[in-house]
Amino acid sequence: MELSQVLKVLFVRTLICTIFAYVLLTFGFASTVIEVAKEGALTLEKSASALFPFNILYFYVGSAQLSRAVEQEPFNLDIRIIRMEAFFRFIDTNRLAQDMIIEDGEFLLLLKEKSKIDLESEKKILYMITYAYGMKRNTVKFAFYFEKLQNMKDSKTYVEDLKKRFQNMVSKNF
Repeated sequence: MELSQVLKVLFVRTLICTIFAYVLLTFGFASTVIEVAKEGALTLEKSASALFPFNILYFYVGSAQLSRAVEQEPFNLDIRIIRMEAFFRFIDTNRLAQDMIIEDGEFLLLLKEKSKIDLESEKKILYMITYAYGMKRNTVKFAFYFEKLQNMKDSKTYVEDLKKRFQNMVSKNF
């Protein structure tokens, strides 16, 4: 067999395995939407240590599970927090992770008045959003959320971490 034929066969088999794994993991074992989100987070976590091409497969399947959980219950704040925390591990290298963190974090902050988000969770959410905007080099939104976080009680560790990580984005006024 030629190399191109071998590569085609390998690609087709990988594609079939990907589809099978997606169907199995997304629709298989979980009985509640929270369980689907937790399985998605675990699958996403596996992708960090898996070898190529399995890391891509795990990342795709985990992302799909988390997105499916949010689609089924878009106003479930626990699911959004699970998704934010799962994607935060990939924030430095993955734009999808940055976008998901921003989407979920801003959604949670919009609903914080109606929900029961405690102060510690709110600080963590603000930290993740600020970090994501720092990675995207969005100075205006970074400064907005950084100031909000800085004005919160007992947020010094988060603020110091952001100052170290994004030295060029933190104004002298902060």
